[in-house]
Amino acid sequence: MDYTWMMVELDRELFGALAGFLVIAALAFAFWLEYRRSGHEPLNRGALRRLLERDDA
Repeated sequence: MDYTWMMVELDRELFGALAGFLVIAALAFAFWLEYRRSGHEPLNRGALRRLLERDDA
């Protein structure tokens, strides 16, 4: 019995999943670069404390 069609379908699904993963990874990397470029500091305890202590009234 010839199973080459199953291998073609499996390859198509694997490449589709890989392409989807690469698209999501590229978007995440682009957002991370924009976040770093905009000068935001990570929300650590010090940054969170400064945000909570800030009086905008």
